[in-house]
This record gives sequence, C-alpha cells and structure tokens, in this order.
Amino acid sequence: MTAPARYGNRRVPKMYAEINALRRAIAAEGSPAIQEAWAKVEEHIDFAYGRVGAGDNEGERG
Repeated sequence: MTAPARYGNRRVPKMYAEINALRRAIAAEGSPAIQEAWAKVEEHIDFAYGRVGAGDNEGERG
C-alpha cells in the first residue's frame, strides 16, 4: 500500500519534508531540553503519519 499524496489540502511529501527539517534543526541546534521534548513526541508523530517501522527516520533522531 502506498502513502496518500495528499492529506486534505496538504501535500504529504511536503509535510514529511517539513517534519524532517524540524527534526534536523532540533538535533543540530536545540537545547538538551528541546531535544528531550522532541524525542518524547517524535514517536507519536511517526505513528500519526503511519511511518512506524518504515526505517526512513533512522539516524536522524537527536
């Protein structure tokens, strides 16, 4: 099954790109508290977007 191209009026690939950009920014420049907070919610974001077990987030977690 392939991922949908759109979620309402939003393009799904753009949403993934924006989430990954935020992930990289937090890893690179976020304070330890921000990185810890992101780590706690990141798995929920991945689940909500159906990416659990997809493997494309490995190596990018801060």
